[in-house]
Amino acid sequence: MSKTIELGNMKILPGTKARGKLFVGEFINGVEVYIPFVVINGEQEGPTCWLNSGIHGNEVNGIVANQRIAQELIPKDIKGSVICTIISNPLAFMDKQRETKLDGGNLCEIFPGKEAGTITEKMAYVLFENIRKYADSLIDFHCWGMWHDAKPYAVYKISEDPTVNRITEEMVNSFGAPLVCKLDLTKPLDEPSPLGGALDVQCAAAGIPSFMAECGHSSWLEQNYISYEVKGIKNVLRYLGIIGGEIEKPIRTPIVLTSREILRCKQDGIAILEVEPQQLVKKGERIASIVNAYGDVVDEIIAKANLYPISVRYEPSVNPNDRIAFVGYTDY
Repeated sequence: MSKTIELGNMKILPGTKARGKLFVGEFINGVEVYIPFVVINGEQEGPTCWLNSGIHGNEVNGIVANQRIAQELIPKDIKGSVICTIISNPLAFMDKQRETKLDGGNLCEIFPGKEAGTITEKMAYVLFENIRKYADSLIDFHCWGMWHDAKPYAVYKISEDPTVNRITEEMVNSFGAPLVCKLDLTKPLDEPSPLGGALDVQCAAAGIPSFMAECGHSSWLEQNYISYEVKGIKNVLRYLGIIGGEIEKPIRTPIVLTSREILRCKQDGIAILEVEPQQLVKKGERIASIVNAYGDVVDEIIAKANLYPISVRYEPSVNPNDRIAFVGYTDY
């Protein structure tokens, strides 16, 4: 028999499926903030997988993929349970923004949060404290940043626990991303944001195998990417033994990157990209040119080693120090 799961003011018994809300706080005008969740609790005993989406309010593909899993799964078909926190930053989602407009907080950077902190810190605290006690694994869904293009990829961080690392890697392999960023947090990393407060990092530190799935453009709803994510989720659930069936093998062995870097321009102008996401770019090859109003090349972005672009800029008008590409290295 599976276990009873208690979230908010609800008890979700084995063999049942429930929708609910986690209370975060109340504003001075009486408006209350909640995080919606769905729990599918199987009749048979098994692990619990946590599916989280909407940490950034404009990353919609993962939200819809999470909704579809929550709609499709039924308790009699699963062993263990699946907890779907569908819109984990409802305030940013309402504003169609990456961060919480009210306090400027980036929910992806402040886990485990603070019970008496800012509204974003409270959301992190409520989410983490309520669900980590049940979760045996986590998939956290994201999209790539505004004005940038990419192809689906996954990110996981090496923890101090070899068992957690092994299960995480097998989950990622099951998900089927064509490119994987495998990051060792004990080494210096050139990152776009602090990693220590990320949900997957905090889960790994708590002994919960976790990874991030990056898929699709921010503020776009893309059915092909949503279907890809649903397929990946089901593959992971099969690997974990929560649902039955054979794991669908990926078409090719994934590219595995061990470090990442942001490449920026020095001059303003029009950025002309000469590479595509996940393309092998060899040392000395040109990634992008920056041209002025007359079409003269005023800056060039050159690969300092063999690399793979993770994402590249598609909005061409740039200012000095703008991000042109986010790239990764396999052995640099």
